[in-house]
Amino acid sequence: MRKYTLCAAALMLVWCLAGCGTTGKFVYPADMSKLFHCEDKAATKDKVVAVVAFEDHRKDENSNMYPMYLIPLMPLGWAEYQRPDAANVFLSVASYQANPPEDLAKGAAVSLRQAGLFRDVIFTPGGEGKERADLIISGKIYEMSYRSKMFSYCLSVYGPIFWIFGAPAGTSEDRLAVELIMKNKAGETVWNRYLEGEKWIVQGLYWKMGHDVKMFAEIYQKEMNRAMEDLAEKMKNDPERFR
Repeated sequence: MRKYTLCAAALMLVWCLAGCGTTGKFVYPADMSKLFHCEDKAATKDKVVAVVAFEDHRKDENSNMYPMYLIPLMPLGWAEYQRPDAANVFLSVASYQANPPEDLAKGAAVSLRQAGLFRDVIFTPGGEGKERADLIISGKIYEMSYRSKMFSYCLSVYGPIFWIFGAPAGTSEDRLAVELIMKNKAGETVWNRYLEGEKWIVQGLYWKMGHDVKMFAEIYQKEMNRAMEDLAEKMKNDPERFR
C-alpha cells in the first residue's frame, strides 16, 4: 500500500511541476466590457495618438527553487521570476507566452481607443507612422514579476496527497509596474502616469489552476482604467497642454 501511495504522490508532483502541459498567455483586455470610456465630450480631442513599443527595464533574474519541496520536513518550494516570459515551470502552467514591450503597448493602445479621447489611436512597434501622429505614447516597464509557493506540508513527495483532499497546493503572485509617457511633436512631455499593482491567489487541484499569470492582464486593465480617467481629467482641465 505504501508503494502505491508513494507512486501516486510522485506522479502528482511530476504533473504539477510539468505545469499540466498548459501554457499561460497574456490576453488583454481581461474584460472588454469593463474598459474605461469617457462620456464627457469636453475632454476629447481631434488628435491622432501613436503608441510605440515600451522599453524593458526589468532585471534579468529568474530563480526556480521548487525542488526544495522534495527535501523532507521542508514545508514548500518556491519560484521568483523577474522575467516570467523567459521562464519555464510555474505552479500550474508550463510556460508563459508574452512579449511585454509589445503586449503592454498594444494594451495601452486598446485602452486609449476604447476611452474615446482621441480621433484615432495607432500602435506602431517600430515607430513607423509616428509622423502622422499629434501625440506619442511610450512606456517603461520596471516590473512584471511572478512569485510562487508550492506546499509540501513537510511531507516531501507525499505532499500532493493533501491536495487531493482539498488542501491548497500553493500560491501565485503577479506584480506590475509601468510608466506611461505622452509627448507632443516637439518632444515635450504633456502627461505621464505611473501604473503599479499586484494580485495574488491561493490555488488547489480543484480551483484556480492555470491562473498563475492570468492576473497580469487584470492588474494592467485596472491600472489603465485609472490612467485613462486621469488623462481625461487633465485634458478637460488643461486643454491647451494637449493642443
